[in-house]
Amino acid sequence: MKLIETLSHMPFKDGDDLFFCKSSGVSTFNVPQSPTAQALGISAQTVSFHPWSLAVLRDGVILDIEIEGFQALSPSNLFCNPVVVGSTLSFIYARTLWRVPLSGGTPRRVRSGVFTGFCDGNKIVTSLPSCVDRSTTFTVEDGTSMESITTSFQSILRIIPQGTGYLITGLKDGQHKTLYRQSDSEKFYVTVDGEHIYKCCLDGDYVIHAKKEGGFEDRFLHRDLYTLIPDA
Repeated sequence: MKLIETLSHMPFKDGDDLFFCKSSGVSTFNVPQSPTAQALGISAQTVSFHPWSLAVLRDGVILDIEIEGFQALSPSNLFCNPVVVGSTLSFIYARTLWRVPLSGGTPRRVRSGVFTGFCDGNKIVTSLPSCVDRSTTFTVEDGTSMESITTSFQSILRIIPQGTGYLITGLKDGQHKTLYRQSDSEKFYVTVDGEHIYKCCLDGDYVIHAKKEGGFEDRFLHRDLYTLIPDA
């Protein structure tokens, strides 16, 4: 069942509130030219992108989340991965993990060079891009120790907390899949009608996930019953 009629992905459920990223459509961005390109008379390049921003669905109403000093203006300056723990919102912007009080204020930089991740009190969970592609591992830090956990994904696209474990979306065997990693020995893929799903969060017996309806980024949040399949 479609939840939201605007382009949307990256859902995170906090009580009755659903945090997510939304886009009003496609924007264009003029790539800055280097002095050499200008001297050679190379035409400026224009690229199209979805200006993903933060929002929350509350009491049936979509509310924009404004972050002081931040705007989705270019392909490299977009919002993603909103996660709320307690009274703190963490998110990724411009390959950097930030945290800010839900009540508002100035965001604080947590980690730079991050592809995905979140903050949970003193715990910081991140996945960094590797030299060739996105990383297959994620790191958990708690201020006193650091653990690196390797997944079976070819690349990790998103990680969020789910209960005492993690929901990890990544690329494996040419498909985007989401793994519910409850522990080292308890790992399950989240599926809907036998199909693997993309960037989701669990909501009781249901999963809220970003279903593709067109191009790769043409996605809308749906809420469906799910099934867990053991990671063989």
